[in-house]
Amino acid sequence: MQYKFPASVAIALLAFSAGFGQLADPGFRNFVEIPGEMEFTGEMIVRPHQMETLIARTGNHLAALRLINRARERVYPISLRYYPETDEFIVQVPMGSSENTLSADLMRTGLYEYVEPNWRVYPISVPNDPNYGQQWHLPKIQAPMGWSVLVGNPTQIIAYTDTGIDVNHPDLAPNRIPGYNAVDQIAEVNGGQVTDLNGHGTHVAGTGSAVTNNSIGVAGVGWNFRTMMVRVSNTSGGSSSIEVLTRGARWAVDNGAKTVSTSYSGVSSSAVNTTGAYIRARGSSYLWAAGNSNANLTADHPNVIIVGATTSSDTKASFSNYGPAIDVVAPGVNIYATLRNNSYGNMSGTSMAAPVANGVIAMIYARYPWLTPDEAEALLFATCVDLGPPGKDNTFGHGRVDLGKAMSETVMVTPNGLNVLFGTQIGGNLQSLLQSDDNKLVVRTAPPIGLGSHSTNVVVTGTSSVLNPSKLIFAVEQSASTFPVNLKLELFNYVTNSYEQVDLRAGTSGDAFAVVTITSNPSRFVHGVSGEVRASLKLYEDGAVALGGSVRYDLVRWEIAP
Repeated sequence: MQYKFPASVAIALLAFSAGFGQLADPGFRNFVEIPGEMEFTGEMIVRPHQMETLIARTGNHLAALRLINRARERVYPISLRYYPETDEFIVQVPMGSSENTLSADLMRTGLYEYVEPNWRVYPISVPNDPNYGQQWHLPKIQAPMGWSVLVGNPTQIIAYTDTGIDVNHPDLAPNRIPGYNAVDQIAEVNGGQVTDLNGHGTHVAGTGSAVTNNSIGVAGVGWNFRTMMVRVSNTSGGSSSIEVLTRGARWAVDNGAKTVSTSYSGVSSSAVNTTGAYIRARGSSYLWAAGNSNANLTADHPNVIIVGATTSSDTKASFSNYGPAIDVVAPGVNIYATLRNNSYGNMSGTSMAAPVANGVIAMIYARYPWLTPDEAEALLFATCVDLGPPGKDNTFGHGRVDLGKAMSETVMVTPNGLNVLFGTQIGGNLQSLLQSDDNKLVVRTAPPIGLGSHSTNVVVTGTSSVLNPSKLIFAVEQSASTFPVNLKLELFNYVTNSYEQVDLRAGTSGDAFAVVTITSNPSRFVHGVSGEVRASLKLYEDGAVALGGSVRYDLVRWEIAP
């Protein structure tokens, strides 16, 4: 029930409410955002004092009723929604005001029980691995917040060039794929040995990508990747060479690795940067540990991510190298992870920091599979926690990696609805569109309605929690079996109530990403109340080509920035 009263009554209440304001505890609070955990939305939740409270304070039922009406009328002009079951208003923070200002202004009247931000919050996932509590570095990089968004990609390879791996370790074996012995230049499938002769490589691999949430041992930064070990040493001491190390890294990316890290000294070698350029040209990223000599590294490598080490208090590890070559830092002191013989333990060094960073950028690629290395690394750098002077510095580089921030840069919206309006669905389903996994939605062409018309049309919908975005990225992985064709992408414009073309490109027989970034008025593509987003995917065949081909979609996704 909503209470209303005449404006004349409201005027008469001014003197009374002043006295009531003195009786009430104003309940002032200073609200502070925690990015990725609790963020402002531009909305507040407002609840007036309830009748029983006001009667107790005023001793008068009529006076209490009048105050309730005054409280309601005060927020009506900025109200967006009302929930009678809890007597709560969702109100818009007015232009020129703020969450804290509006809360203080309303609470000062003494009419409200609370006025609090309508926080944007995120689910937090903590794995059930029994030794997770000993892994201080994972909460430090906000890994649980990142895992609540994504836990990896089971088709993506994360690689390490190191001393080998315990091939039977229960926290590594389930996700391990055959690797390579870079000393002997023999692939594991051909008899190359990758068993760990030293123990270092097993710890490195577990730090970056131990099997997680399996009720065993420890957690890795990336839960769900295919782990590849490239053994670069045949001696128990673990020594290797720049030649073997870089050769092994190149083999890894030539055999499908999206990221590869090296936890060895020698990063200043020019050959490291050359191999970095090779890896980058193949769409992958190369990371290298900064070294443990507390030395100044001046030889920067633009094609390699050089990783220094930090402590649990976000200071530079005493042993970590520093200098202008450092790109990022990551936890590297007393890192608890897998050891040989199915065991676990602590190790320290930039050797541990590098696989932490490797896990973070691997997760970036898993969440945004269309990113180029330049774009993925820019996102890695932009979401680091800046520990030193503002911007890149010679101690921490761009800062300490943060998985939570990297995964929460945008809100990911995946399809929840699929409708084939034109053409015949012959393979796949809605699930096929959720990730890039070769589980393709396949639609056979139909005879075009007329010259220049489409021969397939697939409409997909999703729901965004962000109603007024600052940026919208729409991505589709697609291919076609008939040529020449054009693939047209349209987003539904909720202002004009019609589809708007956002991309038109030539089709290809191989998987290719179409990525459209919209920063000018992106809110037109998000329904202002329901949050619905809608896309139309069309194929246009050349009239000279016989029909009977098909178009295939393996991923459809919106990325929406608040």
